[in-house]
Amino acid sequence: MSAFVATYPPLGQVTTLQDPAIAFHAVLEVPSDLVGAEWQLALWHSDGSGGEWTETQLLPSPPDVRPTDLHEVDGAKARLYFTGKVTARSSLTFTVKYRRVADASEWLWAGKEQNSEDGMVLVDLKPTREDDAEDLPDLIQDLNPALAWRSHMSQTPNTRLWSIDAGVDGATGDDSAFADVPLGIPWGRYIRYGSNTQAV
Repeated sequence: MSAFVATYPPLGQVTTLQDPAIAFHAVLEVPSDLVGAEWQLALWHSDGSGGEWTETQLLPSPPDVRPTDLHEVDGAKARLYFTGKVTARSSLTFTVKYRRVADASEWLWAGKEQNSEDGMVLVDLKPTREDDAEDLPDLIQDLNPALAWRSHMSQTPNTRLWSIDAGVDGATGDDSAFADVPLGIPWGRYIRYGSNTQAV
């Protein structure tokens, strides 16, 4: 059985949304002779803090909420549409698993079958002038307790601003002093790597 699943928000990418109630849409492409079979899709997700993963069933989409196909599928395959909602606090890491119900088979994971990385959703709620419910320790997992941080009013719209202070011993004679101070990892893991190269 060769099936392929695509989602929105997409797997293998970071998506920023403003609404914490996330509507997931999935398209399962299956061989056309299996389109009449009953299929199950489930979203497997975590809040991004390294906590437990939770399963949410994705249900078949009613025809009026299906996404528009940009191109026709070839005759050997057919598309099945699923949808579901999940509420996230500040971030959500997710993948998808699927199976054919009649087989009572094991779940097939998109990550393994398609070599897809987990997807991530960052919820970008507009900050308020009052104390924001999402503070620095909510964003940086294992924030170093030796650091002193304060929230400040930003002059740039839709941004949050903090100052972080760390103690460093003074210089001794002509020798400068420095300190390596671990901060923590935003959202509990590295989200994306980047590099710049320049040919000379």
